[in-house]
Amino acid sequence: MPENFKELLKQDFSDLEAAVTSWQKLGKALEEAQGRHRHKVTGPLHASEWEGVDSRYAFAKMETSESQLGTAQSDVTSIATILDSVHTKMKEAQEDLRRAVRTAEADGYVVDDDGNVTDSRSCPTDNADEAAQEEHQLRVGKLEGYKNDIEYSIGGGQ
Repeated sequence: MPENFKELLKQDFSDLEAAVTSWQKLGKALEEAQGRHRHKVTGPLHASEWEGVDSRYAFAKMETSESQLGTAQSDVTSIATILDSVHTKMKEAQEDLRRAVRTAEADGYVVDDDGNVTDSRSCPTDNADEAAQEEHQLRVGKLEGYKNDIEYSIGGGQ
């Protein structure tokens, strides 16, 4: 029985997709906040040639804040990229799995809720003609192929 067959087959990835979008928006917001801070706070203060002991401490603090915004933006963007990659790979795996199930079922095989593939057609007896036995061997080979396709789709081949 392929592990996680049912979960992958029926999984709705809309929450993961929404998470990707949220992380991307947060990354953009942090990038914009860093830019705004630089252009509307530290930039004008530098342009005004603010000087003195207080200015050195203030500029150091402001530069630290801008740096932290940049670091947070980088981290958040990395998280968004990783989640997007996972989302893409999971959707592809689901599409591959669904395609494998459809193909097996279209060829007359049965795929149960656990991902097991069976052939409900009877197998030839020992006294069946050679063509019937060859056809049966071909069907057994296809059955194994469909099992492998399903197993590979859910990660067994990776």
